[in-house]
Amino acid sequence: MIFILFAAKISIVGGAGAVGSYFSTKLTSCDNEVSIIGKAEKNLKYIKKHGLKVKTSEGLIHLKPQRFCYVGNLLDAQLPYQDIVIVSLKQPDVTLKVAKQLKRLSNKETIFIFIGNGLPFYFLKDLRLTKKHLDCIDSDGKIERLFQDNIIFGMQPFIAAKKTFTGETEITRPFDKISVIIGSSQNSKALQKIYEVFEKATIPIKTENFHKMTLEKLQFALAINTLSAIMEKTTGEVFEDPNAQSFIKYTINILQEISDKINAGHLRDYQTFKVLPITKGHYSSMYNDLKQNRSIEKAAILDATLELCELLNLKNLAPLKRLQAILAAKINGENFNLEDFFHLCEASHSNSA
Repeated sequence: MIFILFAAKISIVGGAGAVGSYFSTKLTSCDNEVSIIGKAEKNLKYIKKHGLKVKTSEGLIHLKPQRFCYVGNLLDAQLPYQDIVIVSLKQPDVTLKVAKQLKRLSNKETIFIFIGNGLPFYFLKDLRLTKKHLDCIDSDGKIERLFQDNIIFGMQPFIAAKKTFTGETEITRPFDKISVIIGSSQNSKALQKIYEVFEKATIPIKTENFHKMTLEKLQFALAINTLSAIMEKTTGEVFEDPNAQSFIKYTINILQEISDKINAGHLRDYQTFKVLPITKGHYSSMYNDLKQNRSIEKAAILDATLELCELLNLKNLAPLKRLQAILAAKINGENFNLEDFFHLCEASHSNSA
């Protein structure tokens, strides 16, 4: 079945952020009715007056304010039901209050696409486990139940972008090198809609097993993002640091154990992981959040991984528990011993082998 969507109603929550700006730029370019929803009032006021500016390898893209249906915060958004809602928010920002506000944008046909690092609130939804939510990111399961009848897709974009000035973003990866992976779903009608809208906007997209996709993205977030924040190094420096290899190997092994338990398939091995293309001069989002005293994605990246391991009765969890203590010490400005941590990872890896 083919769907013709001449002007899809699309809300991009976090649409003025580093990653969200890419989707705002591409989806506005082909006559969709796009709304940018955010929380940074300074950014929103600038965009309302001057528009959104995105610096790319192909030059500066300037979208004037009148190109958008709405620019403002989620609480004030008085919009008709949307065809697609793209949620580009960090896990600490997806609270129950925010979830209820997102729900107002939808009817039963609305497609929600969530972008984020770590394990999302709906990760356990289709797994045959005793629980359907992870306590550390959805303590009583209210968010999962709120969206239980909605069409939800997880998405992982590989973009490499950063905020430069108010209302401005720089996308450092060339457009032809950007890739977008969306999790598979039993709702083929909704997936067809996403493909049509994205292809019309020249957003490269492919489908992958949702759980496999999420765990492979978690490999990078858990191994590289956390160490970038703790060691105060760029992702490229962590990637190449000899001491970091023990934790990278441990991360790959423990996530493969999770994948085996839930039948998600074979993830990237160490050799494949080590040749991933990365933007080496970037610091991780967790590093930047710590530097700017913002909430970090510890719960979705680290705590949720450990909780899932315990739910699946996995062993060899000492490195994850030690990393929790180290990250807490980093947040509180206390001393910690990374050398002992890397020795523990190496010993855990050797014992597993």
